[in-house]
Amino acid sequence: MFAALAGFRGAYKVSGEATEYVRAGDQGAQFRFRFCPTCGTNLFHTEEGVEGSLSVALGCVRDSTFGPPQVSVYDARRHAWVHLPDGMTHYDKDPD
Repeated sequence: MFAALAGFRGAYKVSGEATEYVRAGDQGAQFRFRFCPTCGTNLFHTEEGVEGSLSVALGCVRDSTFGPPQVSVYDARRHAWVHLPDGMTHYDKDPD
């Protein structure tokens, strides 16, 4: 699976409705994904037990001047046709 996400730390407020799905990561962490209940678009996810942090799907970011990615995680799973900016930090798996 390929995803482009922006991670944020700090206080945040979620409003509106979302459908949720929880799945386990490779190292056992539980991630709660939120989707639009109408169209199914992935909106954001949080990690269970980690407060004040969320990752937003970049397709949901309206700001076209939003900066480029800085880190690629699970790079070993990246499709060969996905090209990322030079100078990024790459991890084959989750660095935690």
